[in-house]
Amino acid sequence: MERFKTSEGLTPLASGYLWMCAAVFAVLRISGSAVNIVFYASVAQDFGAAREIATLLGAAMYLVYALIARRRPRALNALVITVFTVALFLAFGVLIVVAVRFDLLIAFVAALFLRTMASASLVVIFAFCLLRLESFAQVAAVIAFGYLANYLLTPLVYAVPSPVLTAVWIAAAGIACAAFCGHFAQDGIGRVSSAQPVDDLELADPWAFLKPTHALFVCVFLFHTATGFAITFNEVGNAPVQIGAEGFAIVLVALYLVFVKGDRQEDTLFSFAALLVSAGLLVAPLAIATGQTTATPNTLIRFGGDCFTVLLWLVIAGVGRRNLFGMLPVLGFALACGSVGTTVGAVSGHAANAFVLGDPVDAMAVCLSLAFGFFAFLWVGFRSFSFSDTINGVRELSQVAANAQVEQVLESDEPQADVIAQRCAALAEEHGLTPRETEIFEMLARGRNGRFIMDHFVISRNTAKSHIKHVYSKLDVHSQQDLIDLVQ
Repeated sequence: MERFKTSEGLTPLASGYLWMCAAVFAVLRISGSAVNIVFYASVAQDFGAAREIATLLGAAMYLVYALIARRRPRALNALVITVFTVALFLAFGVLIVVAVRFDLLIAFVAALFLRTMASASLVVIFAFCLLRLESFAQVAAVIAFGYLANYLLTPLVYAVPSPVLTAVWIAAAGIACAAFCGHFAQDGIGRVSSAQPVDDLELADPWAFLKPTHALFVCVFLFHTATGFAITFNEVGNAPVQIGAEGFAIVLVALYLVFVKGDRQEDTLFSFAALLVSAGLLVAPLAIATGQTTATPNTLIRFGGDCFTVLLWLVIAGVGRRNLFGMLPVLGFALACGSVGTTVGAVSGHAANAFVLGDPVDAMAVCLSLAFGFFAFLWVGFRSFSFSDTINGVRELSQVAANAQVEQVLESDEPQADVIAQRCAALAEEHGLTPRETEIFEMLARGRNGRFIMDHFVISRNTAKSHIKHVYSKLDVHSQQDLIDLVQ
């Protein structure tokens, strides 16, 4: 598929690289399961909100990376992020040893918070590694392998004799993954850090980026709210209900994506995920009403949530392949929304569990409220929403806009400058541009970026954005490169 071609400037690697990426994703999945089973379950009695606070801390980390990419990309450095990630994993392992040795709850909780931050940073550099895969099928294969490994190996977590050994392998695996991802993410992060801030690029190429208010992020919040509910609802010993069939089922879904060709596979997967989550949210209150303790709602919701996670990674990879500079903001905002949603869902699950012991009617009300909110947003707010269109709607960033030195375009060639001015004046008159729009039109035609226009005319970002939008609309173009091609 065209939208999953390798990002320009990032060289695809041999097949062994694919399996290394798959191993990294597997480590992320398995270590997350191990932390839930071993660590959060053990601190729940003394600090029940530890997991939710850690999840919100992860949301903050993702948001920080997204904001840096949008406003100060030069602060991004693959080596710095890698060292930071390694240090966090190392500190996690050391603090767990200290916590167990001296029975310190505060050290235990601090270690879990550091692991959350380390995982968030690892996810960021892992995303850049995915962009070096050659195809849609390879991305799906990486995700499938991660889920299969999580299904097969998570039961072994119970066989580890002590939390110290669990912490050691999580820290060691995390450090190894960070070293691998940091090396292969250098090119991608380097290109992003050498470019203009996304906020400036977006002014001249608004269709190359997803806005923070895009419906995608609301959808991520909703699905993760349901997943968070499934994690805590009916939990046993403060640990999530263990379910098995989803592991193989999610692999079948990924294989479908690999072998079944079509232009709207993403929307098919989204519909399937929504149906599963909806079924789980409806089964939960029925189980409470009949007094049965069953893992069926957890299985349905988590399977649907996992399908959505596969879809989300495909969207992130698809957006990154079309516009490398827009991937990190999408990744950061999406996973931040997901982390907040997971927290909201987990709190709802805890509330339902508490109400079951007291008044089951209140527990049913919690489940039905979640179900109603999910249905209302998806079937009313998302009837016209399309994941396929979301990916295809991201236009490739023009080379003029992507050039970090575009603001230094020289105008020493006066004859050429006169030709551009005359051509712009003629087109402006033909398409009914105002005098100010004509001035901005000429600036864009000369390769000036949004920041230069703001500073030159001493106008706000919103004013510059409005003028550029009007210019593009009247000229019927969608990017600065289209505009330059029109003038030439």
